[in-house]
Amino acid sequence: MAAFMSLVMLILLLSPILWGLWKLIRHVSMEFSGNTRVSVSSTTMLCKSCGNTARSVRLLRGNLRHEVLLWLLGILPGVIYSFWRDNGDFACSACGGKFLLDSDHRGH
Repeated sequence: MAAFMSLVMLILLLSPILWGLWKLIRHVSMEFSGNTRVSVSSTTMLCKSCGNTARSVRLLRGNLRHEVLLWLLGILPGVIYSFWRDNGDFACSACGGKFLLDSDHRGH
């Protein structure tokens, strides 16, 4: 029973570290490929800048150098910054504009 509990504790301690390192590796590969789009929205949005009606994209924010530095300083700052960096603003997939409306609000 003690071995099982120590295994559970090890998994609980290592999971945020492994998650954060996976995010860091993903962000490094995205920076070098020039891709700053983290994910695509499931809803169709209307861009007020260009008039495009398409799915919006979530942009990667922050700086890779800051992320690597925070990971070198400690695990917790690195995990927090990686999570914050992944949750950027949504933008138009065509022009990159950040003024978006739900597509069903067209004309309002």
